[in-house]
Amino acid sequence: MNIKIPFREKIIQIADQLGINIYLVGGSLRNLLLNVPINDWDFAVTSKVFEFSRKLADETNSHFVLLDKDFGIARVVPRSREFYMDFALTRGDIDNDLISRDFTINSLALNLKEDKLIDPAGGMGDLDKKIVRTLSRKCIIDDPLRILRAYRMKAKFRFEIEESTRKWILEEKEKIKSIAFERIRDEIFKIFTSHKSTGIIRQIYNDGILGILIPELIPLDGLKQSGFHKYDALQHSFHTLEEVEKLEDEDYSSLEKVIIQNKSEDVIARNNDSVLPLKDLLKDYFSEISVHERYRMQVFKFATLLHDIGKIEKEKIVSRGHIYYPNHHTCGRDIWNKIANRFKLSNKEKTFGAKVVEYHLAPIFISKEKEKRAGDLRKYKLFERTRESAPAVILISWADVEAGRGESLTNQMIERHHDLCISLMKSYFVGDPIAKPPQFLDGKDVMEILRLKSGKKIGNILSALNQASALGDVVDYDQACSFVKFYYKL
Repeated sequence: MNIKIPFREKIIQIADQLGINIYLVGGSLRNLLLNVPINDWDFAVTSKVFEFSRKLADETNSHFVLLDKDFGIARVVPRSREFYMDFALTRGDIDNDLISRDFTINSLALNLKEDKLIDPAGGMGDLDKKIVRTLSRKCIIDDPLRILRAYRMKAKFRFEIEESTRKWILEEKEKIKSIAFERIRDEIFKIFTSHKSTGIIRQIYNDGILGILIPELIPLDGLKQSGFHKYDALQHSFHTLEEVEKLEDEDYSSLEKVIIQNKSEDVIARNNDSVLPLKDLLKDYFSEISVHERYRMQVFKFATLLHDIGKIEKEKIVSRGHIYYPNHHTCGRDIWNKIANRFKLSNKEKTFGAKVVEYHLAPIFISKEKEKRAGDLRKYKLFERTRESAPAVILISWADVEAGRGESLTNQMIERHHDLCISLMKSYFVGDPIAKPPQFLDGKDVMEILRLKSGKKIGNILSALNQASALGDVVDYDQACSFVKFYYKL
């Protein structure tokens, strides 16, 4: 097979020297056959895996990493770090190794020496048929995480889950409870890397699996909402996630269309030294790494799915024919924190998601203010409380309203909300005073002016000064000093 593999000739040469066989296997070969770009290469080696890997690293000026001494797994990383290669000992002969894998499309190998494809499970046929198939029920029982992995393969390649495999998944789904939540989290977050994950997440729920993992979602199913919502609380959550993915899929061009319609600048300055389109700023923002191999967008999608979770514990109030769930956003934050702990999210991810859930209504509250100063004050509080989470809060508000589309939500209201979201995005990225007030004084300055020691009082004064600066009540150093003296006397 005419497949380009980094260091291929050197790999074959070293394998010959050591008298071993080596195979390109699993997901790496599958992705190559599907023309999917890869940067992680997986190989199976019949013996001498560490000797082989060290020699390859030495002769290609690369780094050798021992991954698992007991199971015989090593990694070779070239100095460019553009890709890495993992080498593992085969489990028995190559055929037995392959048929013990999760799905047939991952049970493929290429013998590098003979340039021969090995396919004991019919994986090539399943690639052609675009199906995800496992060889037996035992495969699911041995590792129930494969239940979620099947949906991930469907999301990634837009394949269908084969009939028998789907039957075994549904019959063995309760066994997912035995899996550590770190592993479950990783599979769900990998599903979120797809721009079309909503349909998969919805299917995982409909198949009774997501409710096992996040039982808090179940009470949202059928929960009635106000006239601003077209769907019940659960379906609205799915549709909000779908609206987020529409923006992601189109590189946020809908946001720029609103800017162009308003005859406004379609570029935004950042740090006063570069000018970028809003869509590029958002792509950079959401592609930032949250923790190792997890991105901000994945956490954002998880929080979006759960943004109305607080409604399960808030009693509904009916007023003038409308249904309300007062303070569901703060209740939702607390439930989010419990779920985030269960899924072993990092503190950074947990805090980010909590801001998204708690403040997803904030832009709507801003739009309801009739007086400019009251609206500006709400804007300042939004930015002050959400800080670097602000763009995510603004985006979920956009998606939340788009997903609503109830009878009480007019097109005029939606357009006005779009305009507000764009304005807030600009304020954040440009560094508008309402989002990032000018700092005329710091804590040390305040202590010197008032001859006070460090303490809570200094923090309160600085907070009040920042608010005054954001609203334009304080515009320079002298005014800041006067404000501090006046505020201290109150």
